[in-house]
Amino acid sequence: MVAEFSQVAKLRYVVFCALATALAFMAQGVYVLVTGFNSPSFGRRRPSARPMGLLGRLWSGLIPLCPGLVILALLISGAAHRHVPPLTIPQWLRMHSGFLAGVFFLGGPAVWYLTHPERMVKGLEDSNQIAFNDREREQASRMVKLICGVLLGMAVIMLAMILAAPPGVS
Repeated sequence: MVAEFSQVAKLRYVVFCALATALAFMAQGVYVLVTGFNSPSFGRRRPSARPMGLLGRLWSGLIPLCPGLVILALLISGAAHRHVPPLTIPQWLRMHSGFLAGVFFLGGPAVWYLTHPERMVKGLEDSNQIAFNDREREQASRMVKLICGVLLGMAVIMLAMILAAPPGVS
């Protein structure tokens, strides 16, 4: 028997998938802008690869960043039009400021360290004054990616809760 989903459930699924796509695009765009490497942020790059120059970074970084920002702007616009009639946008932001702060404090570092796990591992090595071998460094990098993925998932769930809340409810 196939379960029928309500229109609200279908809409939430579309919003969730669009948000995940937007975040993936933006993470890749920021990764290219910061590092200058065009390989996927979650993949391995060739040892002989060299970072791009400024124009190459801008061009290659803006290609995934722009669609991600457009998708995010469309989602925010849709949420604002859904919630704004009884409220103004500043009132809505004040009502949901705690959850929005949680989204930014969980999602921001999660995206950063998901694209740069080696910085977290290096920070662990420096703070504990230990040196990892290559295998341990790879395992630590995977663990950082896993933890950041969980934190990013929590941020997305918090954002979905904000968007699903009826007007006037915080």
